[in-house]
Amino acid sequence: MVLSDGPSGIRGVTWDERDPAVNLPSATALAATWDVATAHAYGAVLAAEARRKGAHVVLGPTINLHRSPLGGRHFEAYSEDPLLTADLAAAYVRGVQSLGVAATPKHYVGNDFETGRFTANVVVSERALRELYLAAFEKAVVEGRAWVVMSAYNAVNGATMTENPLLAEPLCGEWGFDGVVVSDWWAARSTVPAALARQDLAMPGPDGPWGDALVAAVRDGRVPEAAVDEKVRRLLRLAARVGALDTPTPATGTRDDLTTAPDSATGARDGSTPALDPATGARDGSTPALDPATGTRDGRTPACGTSTGAPPATAPAVSVEDGAVLARRVAADGMVLVRNEGELPWPAPGPRSVAVIGHNALQFRSQGGGSATVTPPYVISPLDGLRAALPDAEITWTLGAVTQEGLAALPITRLTDPVSGEPGVRARFLDSGGRELLCENRRSSDLARLGGSRPAGTTSVEVTTRYLVRAPGTVRLGVAGAGFATLAVDGVRVLERELVHEGEDFGGGLVSPPHASVTVELAAGEARLTARLDGVPRGNGLTLTLGEDLAPASPTPGTAGTHDAATPETAGTRTDTPAADATTTNTTNTDPTNTDTVMMDAARASADVTTTYGASADATDTDETSVNTTGAGGMDAGEVKAVETDAGEMDAGEVEAVEAAVAAARRAEVAVVVVGTSPEIEREAADRATLALPGAQDRLVRAVAAANPRAVVVVNAGAPVLMPWRNEVAAVLLGWFGGQEFGDALADVLLGAAEPGGRLPTTWPGEEADVPVLETAPVDGVVAYDEGVHVGYRAWLRAGTEPAYAFGHGLGYTSWELTDLAATPGEVSLTVRNTGGRAGKHVVQVYLSRESSAVDRPVRWLAGYAVVRAGAGQAERVTILLARRAFQHWDGGWRTEPGEFTVHAGASVADLPLTARISVP
Repeated sequence: MVLSDGPSGIRGVTWDERDPAVNLPSATALAATWDVATAHAYGAVLAAEARRKGAHVVLGPTINLHRSPLGGRHFEAYSEDPLLTADLAAAYVRGVQSLGVAATPKHYVGNDFETGRFTANVVVSERALRELYLAAFEKAVVEGRAWVVMSAYNAVNGATMTENPLLAEPLCGEWGFDGVVVSDWWAARSTVPAALARQDLAMPGPDGPWGDALVAAVRDGRVPEAAVDEKVRRLLRLAARVGALDTPTPATGTRDDLTTAPDSATGARDGSTPALDPATGARDGSTPALDPATGTRDGRTPACGTSTGAPPATAPAVSVEDGAVLARRVAADGMVLVRNEGELPWPAPGPRSVAVIGHNALQFRSQGGGSATVTPPYVISPLDGLRAALPDAEITWTLGAVTQEGLAALPITRLTDPVSGEPGVRARFLDSGGRELLCENRRSSDLARLGGSRPAGTTSVEVTTRYLVRAPGTVRLGVAGAGFATLAVDGVRVLERELVHEGEDFGGGLVSPPHASVTVELAAGEARLTARLDGVPRGNGLTLTLGEDLAPASPTPGTAGTHDAATPETAGTRTDTPAADATTTNTTNTDPTNTDTVMMDAARASADVTTTYGASADATDTDETSVNTTGAGGMDAGEVKAVETDAGEMDAGEVEAVEAAVAAARRAEVAVVVVGTSPEIEREAADRATLALPGAQDRLVRAVAAANPRAVVVVNAGAPVLMPWRNEVAAVLLGWFGGQEFGDALADVLLGAAEPGGRLPTTWPGEEADVPVLETAPVDGVVAYDEGVHVGYRAWLRAGTEPAYAFGHGLGYTSWELTDLAATPGEVSLTVRNTGGRAGKHVVQVYLSRESSAVDRPVRWLAGYAVVRAGAGQAERVTILLARRAFQHWDGGWRTEPGEFTVHAGASVADLPLTARISVP
């Protein structure tokens, strides 16, 4: 059986760009929809992908809680609330398993942080464990009937999870789990204790703590043979469920156009995937979404699947939404509009000119880092999406501020393998004597994870490509990796530098590899580029990237034309953008110390696009390039100097980049600033050090907002970030990690073709100091969950501190009225009316509270919710079931404290206009 990573996409057996996978929006984007039918459809798409790739088990969903916003894997989990997490996880599991593929809720349990995760001991009360952390898993097992559960690295209350009694109770006993418990990779570290526990599969194999050691333990009586028999029985049961015993031919589950890039004019893929219909949410109406009513209970929670018995070897006939269509739909429906001063949506036909600003507008993050990473067939950036949606508008792009260190891969549409003539590069692996061990075509210039596929004895790696240059100009090309790096252009060596990597490796590649870059002049036509690394490390990680350096640069003497990741260099320009295809206009920087010309191709549209990295005093009028550094007044563009920012000091290159963005914003009708995090910040194996945006992004937003009152900020982050400028801009839209279709979905939302349907699944703070539960690092090996049941919005309510945006908040494009609340201990009903002028979506949320209690309760807690979609002026009577568990607390068992509870209904935990009192026996 093949087990594959990817809660938001199916990687398959290897990380290889030649075998791409649909890249769905991150779990936080899915959770922001608050829609279990969408979660079910999401799971079904992943199952179809798994079958196409020959995988039997999907290692997802990740359903640990957002205990602290600093959690590095926050993007991969759903919410800070156990009910919302549990409902979405159960629906995801049912969706995956509807096609005969196993889902794997993970990481059971308490792996709500990354710092010290291999050895940390989570000390948590039994009540908090039951009501929060185990509750998040319970529905996926009891109602979703998950076939696999993954045990975590960490310990809980003294016992590491691969040996913990929690694997037996409540998982297998009380909850009735009859599937396989698989360890996280290398989490099983003992032979006898893990074998005696309810741990069934130690991964990865075949080496590890079991194998011959377990055989010996059985023979000498330390482990009963019956215990091993039970593990084998469960593995065989799983094999039967996924059809592995009969080795069926996997269904494709996807269309043949998976790897085809969008058509430059229509946005379709070979004409087979029409553009999104704004009214129906489908393309041409040909691929209907999963029926929200099918398999659901009380309008929000899908009914349980069969609790026992294996499905047939071939997957059942299940309607699966096209992966690209679903990715676009989820991205839009999960976007959360947290602020809108009448700016959005833009009225038809849209603005005449748009200044698109930000590193993440071009090189955006479609997904988080770590084992969740997949290689998508293509990605549509915010810049791409706006160009396609506004073909007649003047679109400009400026960097503004650097978010991500490193190189951007060269666009595949401009690369030709010089040996085969195929798209891509020619990769060669050589031994110490120069003998060629392997020579092959690769479909990307970013070969980030070569460690698992390089031949034994490899000491040098080389990639060569013919790079199509549509217009003459300068570009800053570079090499990333570890070893002695060289870069040649048309046979002339232009760069050589020893690159030393002292960081981590992960998944066969290097985390944040060092890079060097150099400015080169390229003539129109084809340039032969060769990047090479000699003396590559012998460890598991091997990376070689031939790419473009997007960072602005400042003169640095003595660098011989090269640029290290930590040492700015003179050029700051480019000749192209990823997936670009048509020539557009250019701007020239006339500063004698930075004379490069910026030239760029327009992707999929004929819009007039200007790309700017920096502006000098000679380039534009002084008034056009001033940067508001104090909130009043400005700085002469000619005075390029260090400036104190919110996060530190800006160097001359950063000042120039902000100045250029301000100039572009002033010239445009509207400005769209895309801010976000970097791969180094939100990833597996590391928690965040701060909630602040990296680099000079805060200063950038404030400067742009001062220059253009119609500034819209889009946040490309998988977890909460601080937004000190939030009340200074016209609109703030949280886009999460939006998957491969993010750019098109963003254009849909900005232009009103789709509504931003998201509501916050976790609280967004205004100040880091206000966060009531923040620390994730173990102290003396212990992570103490001393806050008990007061996590997330519960902790905020107890602290009495107001966040920037409360749990459940989201504005949408219409208005709503809630009336006529009626409540019993079993259900809540109310009338929901759309009082606006267009159809829309509302998430009705129901909370409980209790004024006097002998139990330490949260101020309020989520008890139910419902997604309501209604036309303008339309009213719906909505009924939301209240589970008995909503009134219960854990005290050695589930107990109900009789008495009066208050029911609250509204739009967020902080906006609850309707109340009713009920008595519970």
